[in-house]
Amino acid sequence: MSWLSTICIAVLTGVLGLFAAGFIGAGCVSWYRISGVEGKSGYFMAAIALLGGILGTIIGFATSRLLAAGAAPGFLKALGLSWAIVLLVGGVAALVSWMLADIPPKLNGQTLELEVEIRLPAGETNSPLTVTGDSSLTLGSVINHVQRKSESGELRIKEARFEEGRWVIPGSVSVFTMRGLRSIHAVLDGKSVGGFIVPLPARPGKKFEQWSQWEPRPPAGKPPWPASNPSYRFRIQRFVPPPPPPDPAVVKAEKFAALKPDAPLEEWLPFMQQESSVERIRAVMKVVEQRPAELANLVRSTNSAIRESALSAVIELTRVTPEIRDAVLAEGRDIAEGVRAFNQMKADDPRFYDVQIQLRTRFSYWKQAWWQVWQLMGLDGGPPVQEIHDLALARSKDTTMDEIVVNARAILDALKPAPARAP
Repeated sequence: MSWLSTICIAVLTGVLGLFAAGFIGAGCVSWYRISGVEGKSGYFMAAIALLGGILGTIIGFATSRLLAAGAAPGFLKALGLSWAIVLLVGGVAALVSWMLADIPPKLNGQTLELEVEIRLPAGETNSPLTVTGDSSLTLGSVINHVQRKSESGELRIKEARFEEGRWVIPGSVSVFTMRGLRSIHAVLDGKSVGGFIVPLPARPGKKFEQWSQWEPRPPAGKPPWPASNPSYRFRIQRFVPPPPPPDPAVVKAEKFAALKPDAPLEEWLPFMQQESSVERIRAVMKVVEQRPAELANLVRSTNSAIRESALSAVIELTRVTPEIRDAVLAEGRDIAEGVRAFNQMKADDPRFYDVQIQLRTRFSYWKQAWWQVWQLMGLDGGPPVQEIHDLALARSKDTTMDEIVVNARAILDALKPAPARAP
């Protein structure tokens, strides 16, 4: 067999090893729950595939050279044997990886939860309902009398009940693996209640969906389990994932459709957000235009969210009434008073930064509403803006008040009448 044939066999076997290892890597991502965050699962699969490709190349090269020294070397014979070795190694690797992985059992395609009820010893007078310490239920996988892995669950203290003279506490935990014996350990108020080996097979069937008898049950001929010791019973339940949350846009559309014409304006205004359609905004404004007094009251609201929604509605108005004008003007005066009070604050005041943010936000909403009022009513819009500008200027160098100053200056410049054109 020529060296060219050997190289071809090595390359082809390496390609097979690459794909075989890639499939094994994909399985391991699922079996070992390798996270896809930051590409971890992708890097893992790429590394496994690369190793498989290298190993396949080595196997193909070594096999072809060994057969080349034999009595009947042949290209197809060497290639077939090389591929058979790669597939055999890959199959063994996949089987071992699968057997060592913590793969949860399923019933009709659904993962399972272990429902448990822990029965406290007879004579226990302390109510679990009063417990304030840590309480939990743990499911373990035990091999050769050693717990190799565990999954934490929930001991539902608030659902404890007193039954036939004994306290019974329900709990649940995910059945996370088919490996080993199943052990449970309950902790109540930071203290161990008891640990047991649960007779649950690797792949439980439908019969285990029914409650078991109270365990442990000693072998025939042995004394019954004493009531002075804790006991338990169990069953499995299929885990049904909750339905996905409804589309927020659909929910919002349904709420909007359910609004009555006489509903408070406060309920209409949230539907004027930026993502709302033009048709929806027009429908809201049709209602708003008919209730100027109610809108004016909302502009004066002490609730910032309501006030901001009302000022946003003012921006969309086609007609401004005196009560709306007065309400927007009053908001401007309140902002001026807020800036005046801020100028007296010390820099080490805990509210120093928050007050700046609040004033900037209020001015941002107010300036647009005041501009609309000025345009529709033909007012002299300068004085309230000038007052806020001058007050904010006092501390603009060492605070974020400079943003108010810049925006106020832009409005004042825009409010100036256009210069007369030369004849």
